[in-house]
Amino acid sequence: MVAVHRLPLYCLYILYFVSSAAYAILAPFFPQESEIYKISGTEQGLVFSIYSLVCFIASPIFGVTIHRFGRRRLLLVGGVLQGLPICLFGFVTLAPDSTSFLVLCLTLRVIQGIGAAAAGTATFAFVAASYSEHIGTIFAALETVGGIGLMVGPPIGGFLHEIGGFKLPFVALGGVLLATMPVLMWLLPSEAQGSTDIMKPSIWTALRIPEVRVLFGCIFFSTAAIGFLDPTLAGELDGFGLSSGPIGLIFMVSTLSYAITSPFMTWVSMKIGPRVLMLLGLLCTAISFFLLGPCPYIPFLPSSIVTICIALVVLGMGAAMILVPAMPEMIKEAEHLGEGTSDVISGIINGCFSLGEIVGPMVGSSLGDVVYFDEGTSIFGAILLAYAACIVVYRLHTAWLERVSVSAGNADKASLHIPLLVDSEDLNPEAVCLTFTK
Repeated sequence: MVAVHRLPLYCLYILYFVSSAAYAILAPFFPQESEIYKISGTEQGLVFSIYSLVCFIASPIFGVTIHRFGRRRLLLVGGVLQGLPICLFGFVTLAPDSTSFLVLCLTLRVIQGIGAAAAGTATFAFVAASYSEHIGTIFAALETVGGIGLMVGPPIGGFLHEIGGFKLPFVALGGVLLATMPVLMWLLPSEAQGSTDIMKPSIWTALRIPEVRVLFGCIFFSTAAIGFLDPTLAGELDGFGLSSGPIGLIFMVSTLSYAITSPFMTWVSMKIGPRVLMLLGLLCTAISFFLLGPCPYIPFLPSSIVTICIALVVLGMGAAMILVPAMPEMIKEAEHLGEGTSDVISGIINGCFSLGEIVGPMVGSSLGDVVYFDEGTSIFGAILLAYAACIVVYRLHTAWLERVSVSAGNADKASLHIPLLVDSEDLNPEAVCLTFTK
């Protein structure tokens, strides 16, 4: 990849980093500021979660309609709709009363979510369209940068809050994001505006493909697993007598593991196959939840800080094994739908990330209300194992259908179901038959 083609990518990395960091900077100090205005815990949770809810709803819509105004323009609009609300969020403390404060927070988070949906969808679509030969490597780099942003966002926010008060973290990060946009617009190649008469695949057309639905589930469970710990892990760590500082560092373990392992997953995917890698990622994620509790039905697992840290390392690695190959695989499975498929898939993937970020904390807090932490993590780990088992059953079933079709001599390549754990270009029907007749 020549150097000039790398310049837009570097700006996209900065945009993705700042966006991820801005999403995470609220955690260290916003609850304390909210208490001044007597904002309840439920209302605080709504301020946090409405961002992901809006992103979940808007991302697939942008994926379907992106051809009407182009990826470049959508990226510009999304960046501005993110940067401005982030800057303005620093001034919500000027609100005269609690109602105004809450309304301002929710309004700015909604606009920020719309901007994140637009920018994220446009970023994925631009990468898929412009760097199709390197999509796995670049997507891994994006996920690494995003993971680092999520990891350093809270410390950056806390540090800037200490030296400059509530306004500085938001003005600084929002300003960096806005400053990136003119450079990015200058570097990104212009593209013709798409015709509104061109038929593009719909969201539902893409989701009708069985493999796309299964990959959607893998992404959802991975992001939900990470979000599961947000409302639950801190309470468990309190039982070890840790202060907020060490607890914050432990929260960074899974993100650090994810950021470190993501760049290597493209290479591993090429060696063992993306579907095998994603299945192993699900198994790693399930194992991490059995370790976190630890599972009360595995008596030899000790309950300790070391065990929790090991579980978080495995969790971050499992997330990288799932998320890095997910986008290239989903695009490959749906590419027969024709022009615009990568745009639609980009919207679906971005929305799926947000759906996991919504459901994960809800499931974690709900289980925390009715069972102990070790039982809740074990239940979620069992759900992950069940989904992995469903994938294996699906593979065996589709391989059996393939064998029957070949044996009957009436196989139609256009209607074959390709096993989820076998790459389509490497599929050999005779080899499949031999494998499952031994």
